[in-house]
Amino acid sequence: MSSITADQLAAPAVNQTASDIGPLEQQHLQYANYRAVAGGTEVTKTHWHIATANALGWGFDGMDGVIFALVSPMVIKEFSLTLPEYRSGMQIALFVGIAGLYFWPWLADRFGRRTLLAVNIALFSLLMPVAALSPTFAVFVIARSLLFFALNGEWSLGSMLVAETWPARLRGRVITITRSAWCLGATLAGAITGLVAANYGWRVAVMVPGVIALLAIYIRSTCPESPYWVRAQDRKRHISETLARGGTVSADDSAWFGKAKSVGIRQVFMPDVLPATLVALFVACASTCIYGTVGAWMPHGRCLPGPVSPKPGTRRSFPAGFWRICASTRTRCESRTR
Repeated sequence: MSSITADQLAAPAVNQTASDIGPLEQQHLQYANYRAVAGGTEVTKTHWHIATANALGWGFDGMDGVIFALVSPMVIKEFSLTLPEYRSGMQIALFVGIAGLYFWPWLADRFGRRTLLAVNIALFSLLMPVAALSPTFAVFVIARSLLFFALNGEWSLGSMLVAETWPARLRGRVITITRSAWCLGATLAGAITGLVAANYGWRVAVMVPGVIALLAIYIRSTCPESPYWVRAQDRKRHISETLARGGTVSADDSAWFGKAKSVGIRQVFMPDVLPATLVALFVACASTCIYGTVGAWMPHGRCLPGPVSPKPGTRRSFPAGFWRICASTRTRCESRTR
């Protein structure tokens, strides 16, 4: 069996013989794209396919979130809502989305990364037309909740696949670069809103990103399964069969198996990883507050009467400029609802 451990991630075992390779990995080694990422530290075309797929997923994420924020005045007007009613519906969707942060990684530990990432992206892409065709605000909130649920899975699944296939020396850089594609998706959302929503309505604009469902086919055909996950499954099977026969395993295998067979949230609070968990928690909370303010709540100021920005030339001129950009985009959208 492979000697890979949890803290070694996808690092391939050195000098493996045929007897060291588990049955699941033997199946995957039949495919060239898996072999390209399973051994050595050389970056191959398959690595770039994986990074591209993750970046496209993040780009769609940005496109989805920003489109709904920009068309919110049109949604509010069409369903005859007050701003508190709309915000309450979005809060429900956000809370449902939190479940996706736990559900998708849990499922990925049992069924693999690649297939679930393809299912995840296809799911939230196909749900966009459902949200666009919502006859009532209640249906809209349900569709938006399912979209958040799927979107939150993409954050973890895509990054897991990159982290477990790319060489360790490049892993962090690649994940950072691919996540930055969110900004490109958000920029494209602005263009879609200004051109499509202003001329054809918010429902058509929301349906446009649904074409990204084709990305699921791309992922399925070009991206291999994570070697780390494959080897972990073989290791668990080997240890389980040994124990079932009454055999003994090493202390390292015993400790690893105890964690692997019952993955729980408590693992991230163990003493050896607690500092990293706290730092990640702080960064995640800060970024969520920023995103929630800029992407979800602040643009709704266009729905309220009164001035939206201070005069230019003050220290707050940058926020003022931001508000004017939002205002110019939304003015075109709102003209469709009058």
